[in-house]
Amino acid sequence: QFIELMGDDPKSFGKWSQSGNRSVAKEKTSESKKNEPVSPQLIESWHQALPQKIRTYLTEERGISHEVINHHRIGWYVDSRNIGWISFPAAEEGVYTHVKLRRDPFDQNQKPKSKFYPEGSHAGLFGGDLPKDCSEAYIGEGEPDTLLMQSLGLVTLTGTAGAKTFKKEWVRKLKKLKKVTVVYDNDRDGRAGSQM
Repeated sequence: QFIELMGDDPKSFGKWSQSGNRSVAKEKTSESKKNEPVSPQLIESWHQALPQKIRTYLTEERGISHEVINHHRIGWYVDSRNIGWISFPAAEEGVYTHVKLRRDPFDQNQKPKSKFYPEGSHAGLFGGDLPKDCSEAYIGEGEPDTLLMQSLGLVTLTGTAGAKTFKKEWVRKLKKLKKVTVVYDNDRDGRAGSQM
């Protein structure tokens, strides 16, 4: 059973604490070939480079717990133009398939708003594999909202290509569940995506 529920501003869930201290690390490897797994060592190096300012933004402004940030190895990627991106590694069955990169939240002029690593990667599910005993899950809109919901103890996944993309193979993964609730933004894309 699929139930539609429109999301609210994540700031309404309150403020969260801060800790940790990270420095910026620049990209150390060349672009991977698309469709090849992303190295766990690369993911870890980006996670260790997550700046304190970005970690504080994720915890205080987006309501994501430190435990969830660390569990998903959220990090900081610096591209060849010396532009920083928040990295959200997408894994399936323990293998990193690709990384969703989102622009620095303190640089609203940065274009594009998001992109994939490696370049040319295809959309996938972000949020981890479903627990074996899971009977209910949520579909969030975007990685930060999904991580907020996970911080609140909810099993939540999202597609890495926005609200308008939901692949048939993802539906097959969710068929075993008794209930799936779609929590998208109450905007044009969110409303359109929730009708798919």
